[in-house]
Amino acid sequence: MAAAFRSVADAVVIIDSADRIVDLNPAAEELFARTSDACRGVPLDSLVNLSGGVPDVPVDVPTRVQALPPDTRGHLLTGTFTRLPGADGEAGGGVLALTPTPPADHGSWQRLVSDSGGLYCVVGVDGHFLEVGERWTHVLGYPPGELLGRLFFDYLHPDDVDPSRAQALLMINDNARTVSFENRYRCQDGSYRWLSWYAISDRERRRTLAFATDLTDLRRQERLLRETQIAARVGGWELDVARGLMYWTEENFRIHETSPEEYTPTVEGSLSYYTEDSAPIINEAVRRAIEHGEPFDLELEMVTARGRRIWCRDVAHVIEEDGRAARVYGSCQDITEQRRYREALRESEERLRTLIRDVRVGVLVHGPDGQVVQCNQAALDVLGLTREQLMSDDPLGGEHNLIHEDGRPFTFDEYPVLHAIRTRRSVTGINMGLYRARHDDWVWLLMHAVVQVDDRGAVKSVVCSFADITARKRAEDAARDSHAMFQAVYENAGLGVILRGIDGRLIDCNPTFERMIGHSADILRELAVERYVYHDDIAAPAKRHRALLAGERSSYEVDRRYLSADGDILWGHVTVSVVGDGDGAPRHLVEMIMDITDRKRMEAQLMLTDRLASLGTMAAGVAHEINNPLTWLMGNITYVVETLTELRHQIGLDPDDYDGLFRSLEDSLAGAERIRTIVQDLRLFARTRPSHDATADITRVVQSTLRMLHNQIMHRARCELEISDELPVVLGDEARLGQVMTNLVVNAVQAMPDGRSQDNLLRIRVVPEGEYVVIAVADNGVGIPAEVQTHIFDPFFTTKSVGEGTGLGLSICHSIVAELGGGIELKSEVGRGTTFTVRLRVAPAARGSSRRLTTRPPLANPAQGGEGKQILCIDDEPDMGEALHLMLGKHHELTFETSGHRALARLRAGERYDVVLCDLMMPGMSGMDFYQALSDLDPELAERCAFMTGGSFTPAARSFAENLPSTRLLEKPFVGDSVRALVERLTR
Repeated sequence: MAAAFRSVADAVVIIDSADRIVDLNPAAEELFARTSDACRGVPLDSLVNLSGGVPDVPVDVPTRVQALPPDTRGHLLTGTFTRLPGADGEAGGGVLALTPTPPADHGSWQRLVSDSGGLYCVVGVDGHFLEVGERWTHVLGYPPGELLGRLFFDYLHPDDVDPSRAQALLMINDNARTVSFENRYRCQDGSYRWLSWYAISDRERRRTLAFATDLTDLRRQERLLRETQIAARVGGWELDVARGLMYWTEENFRIHETSPEEYTPTVEGSLSYYTEDSAPIINEAVRRAIEHGEPFDLELEMVTARGRRIWCRDVAHVIEEDGRAARVYGSCQDITEQRRYREALRESEERLRTLIRDVRVGVLVHGPDGQVVQCNQAALDVLGLTREQLMSDDPLGGEHNLIHEDGRPFTFDEYPVLHAIRTRRSVTGINMGLYRARHDDWVWLLMHAVVQVDDRGAVKSVVCSFADITARKRAEDAARDSHAMFQAVYENAGLGVILRGIDGRLIDCNPTFERMIGHSADILRELAVERYVYHDDIAAPAKRHRALLAGERSSYEVDRRYLSADGDILWGHVTVSVVGDGDGAPRHLVEMIMDITDRKRMEAQLMLTDRLASLGTMAAGVAHEINNPLTWLMGNITYVVETLTELRHQIGLDPDDYDGLFRSLEDSLAGAERIRTIVQDLRLFARTRPSHDATADITRVVQSTLRMLHNQIMHRARCELEISDELPVVLGDEARLGQVMTNLVVNAVQAMPDGRSQDNLLRIRVVPEGEYVVIAVADNGVGIPAEVQTHIFDPFFTTKSVGEGTGLGLSICHSIVAELGGGIELKSEVGRGTTFTVRLRVAPAARGSSRRLTTRPPLANPAQGGEGKQILCIDDEPDMGEALHLMLGKHHELTFETSGHRALARLRAGERYDVVLCDLMMPGMSGMDFYQALSDLDPELAERCAFMTGGSFTPAARSFAENLPSTRLLEKPFVGDSVRALVERLTR
């Protein structure tokens, strides 16, 4: 071996792993004019300059090189460099074998470089091109003549200018004979190519000879290799079997999540990364590769240095020497994501197979001739066919078995599968009806036909899938019918319907609401809400509305007033609900509006009636409490007057004293009579039970109204009253007519300015006119504008401020009068006043007759008739007994009891009476109860039983009193002549 080394003709230089010289053979010592001992340990580049430096090449791969000894002028060397394996398995030293080339002139260099395929140029000491080879045009795109005279460094990449200048200065300042370097050189099209330069200094001619090798493709391949390894996560490894050394690439370290600084690869260490399940497999594979030279390709799980579990594909190849494995090399690829994708794909395919097998979607595979070649069970079930029938030439039994949605049959060419085969285009979303003879029914199918073609574009197959949409079709038909029904209800319902946005904007309304409000939907969309909703009712109930939008309640209800196009006020009962979107978020508001204007009018009238009923109840109670003591008062005064009249001569009263005393007693009696009249007027006004055949004394109604409103009138205006002496009674209930008069008088008084009582005038005129009695109520107040007069009798219309009026007073008056067959009219002029004229029909029994209104006759002596009767008096007030004794005691025998039970006990004990006077309202046993018991005990005496009442404040008592003959009812307060006259009538 040593002899061969010494005798070889080439110059051989052996270097270590640090590129230092280890030994020279004699040819090398002769070539470089140095001994081996003198060169041992010195760097290789001090002996010879290699173009591009010592090449970085794989172990045992000879590589061609070019070199020039530093002290040899123009002496170009060519040869090979081989990297030797090191003792530790890594790259070791190398062997450089060079063949000397005789010195050549300039032409020889040019031919040499041209033959090698490199770029050749000559550059002057000032850096300008002196000569450029023909390869420049081919590699860089420059014609040779274009570069002459230009600077070499002007064409470098900006990042490479300084490093290249440094190499040039090294050749100048350090007297270096040759230099090598790499840079990026600009092409004529603006791109750059990587060049490896080898420059030789020709000092005698003051120039530099340079040639370059194009490394662009190599650099690109290196970059692509690095990027591909990183992208594919493929690492390389090599095992030197003889030395037991393991080598890893940079990407292999990254896959294992470690670094060369942290870990030195070994066989045992590499195998330790694998999991418990994978370790035996890789160990066996490595053993068989070493012992038997068997390659392997495995997918195994490992745990990285950072504890992350990954899946890798390990591939190994074996290189044998002398029949034994010398090296095992291969790759390690991270396939974790690939396995995940494969697993997901496997699961997806399994699900798809299960889906096709089990799902209720029919799948048919047709050949290019349209024949069914494959199907799933769902297809058989949906079509109602057996597999043999489906595989037949005419599985569906003719064209007439398939129809379009409009009922037309599918023709042969329209059938989706055949259409797809003919046009080589997929057909999707076809709805068809299919008659199933086996089931004698129709089903609806949603069909898709997907074409599969080969590389030549010919149809390979058609995959036809279809779903039974019969239920959906029926649901759609039902939905259409339901929508049509809803539309009909929406447009013709008796309720108004408004659809609003969440912001309150009106989107649409139905015809019913349009008729209610007098505006079309198009107009309402443009109108501000205050133009058709009463201003006080615009704001929705905030709390309930927020709860509705938040989904805390499904709806809420509210009463709201609307303004029609004519200015009328309508009441609506509104139900507000929300319509959500697919996610349940509120999208629209729906308002269902019921016209409750009539109901509101009725409620207001009932409310007023209830108030009057309450007033009547109160009046009856007040009257009862007042009338009893008032009866005692009037009875006592009458008794004193009668006694004084009888005794005036006996006691010798002076006539003047008698007259003064008599006038005082008469004034007291007149005051008591006034109290009695006021109580009766209050009771009359508060009556609420209408009667269709009732008649009324209109004079009494008018006078009662004026007395009730006397205080209000006297502080606001003067009142002039004109009532005809002879007025017939009219149709109507006095209480309801009292409502009419009260409303008209109050409105008239309020229409006149306050503080001008002497200038304000209220005129009331009541006169007969044919079959009517006409009542005119006039004032000289502010008057009513013409535009208001047309709505003055409309329900809820009012010109008063909120809280001062309901807008129902005149509407109720109009209703009452119209119900009685009469009428009410209005004349008004702004600034001059208003006159309301009421026309009431005369009662049929009163037509052709009249009555004169008379006042109470003056105080007179009591009548003297019907004396000596036995009278049983019953009243819960003991003082009433004293009053009755004073009134009746001089002429009759009087027995008084405060309890109906005790009175009945007397009668059952055999006591006999000519007349019974009983109070109607008593605690315990009432007058009605007593009368019933008396009728059972002594019917004849019951016919001579009369009742006294100070007010009937229960419905039963009122009904009982109204059904009694007037000759048997005595209203408190009363005086002696009234009760004595009653006794006389009962005992005739």
